[in-house]
Amino acid sequence: MTPRRDRLGALCVVAALCLSACGATAQGGDTTSPAPAAVIGVGELPPPLVTTTSTVPTATETTPETVAVTTTTIPFSAPGNRILMIGDSILASTSKRYSNDMCRALVPLGWRVAVEAEVSRGIDFGLDVVRARGDDGWDAALVFLGTNYGNDENAYLRTLNRIITELGDIPIVLVTVSEYRDEVREVNQVVTTMPEVYDNISVVDWRAITAAYPDVLNEDGIHPTPAGREVLAEAVATHLGAAPTSPGSCLDSQFTDDSSGTIDGRPTGSGSGSGSGNSATTTTVRAGSATTTTVRAGTTTTTTVRPATTTTTTPSGGSGGSTTTAPTVATTTTAPAVTVPTTPATTAAPAPTTTGP
Repeated sequence: MTPRRDRLGALCVVAALCLSACGATAQGGDTTSPAPAAVIGVGELPPPLVTTTSTVPTATETTPETVAVTTTTIPFSAPGNRILMIGDSILASTSKRYSNDMCRALVPLGWRVAVEAEVSRGIDFGLDVVRARGDDGWDAALVFLGTNYGNDENAYLRTLNRIITELGDIPIVLVTVSEYRDEVREVNQVVTTMPEVYDNISVVDWRAITAAYPDVLNEDGIHPTPAGREVLAEAVATHLGAAPTSPGSCLDSQFTDDSSGTIDGRPTGSGSGSGSGNSATTTTVRAGSATTTTVRAGTTTTTTVRPATTTTTTPSGGSGGSTTTAPTVATTTTAPAVTVPTTPATTAAPAPTTTGP
């Protein structure tokens, strides 16, 4: 590992490389464009991505059985098994307060994983994490910050460079972002250029995975589906390989403020919020109202509907009347993560009671 480089010198080199890449793009020579999107049917094997070298199993039958995950060919190497992972809502969705996919993928390989990620965070968040936790004895780091891009390539480059230099000489993995809009190509241009400046940098190409297999993302083209989160975690696991020491563990996070949004991009309060824990929840819904119950992926939802009841009364000397009581719908779930909207059946208003003369 080479000593920490001078920030200004690194910036100059990266800026020159980015400008060179921009020039090539302008002349029709863009070599960093993602592979065209492919739609893979159930049971079909996708063609390999020619720009990558590694494969991982998919999470479900509806996603391809293998996906390419990395742009580097040199095996990842770290002096120990403590890894700090920094990101926004995409990485947060794999943390143990949500799906826990990242720890599930890495802990069996011997890694001790700390996921420090919050919703709607830009590149500056990386500096906050490094300054708070950078001296906690990390052997490796991963930075996945670029989706919330401020459309200022120079500012992004400067801040990313500061994160890298403050982390020091440990191996660092950078992750590209899905190109849901044209501007974020500038992010990927910076990220993919960094290994040419720092020899402790490698890249996981999430851009290539999501371009080839868009079904791993929600309709916004940004946030991964539950299956996509598993694919992301497996991509990182394949890139890192086995840790040099063991056992692994899932470390506690210090940064857990997701009040700025949700992990799947839906509006706050739509049922995709930032709840944590594994306790069951029970929601009772009465006719005429609607509710949203959140359940963790892979669990079951049991719905019990008690039928409406009708009571008939006959006043003395008059005709009978009836009163209908609306049914109660009880929905029991076994823990938070997939949104299940529940709208109970409604009943007609009760018939009026008529009293005889």
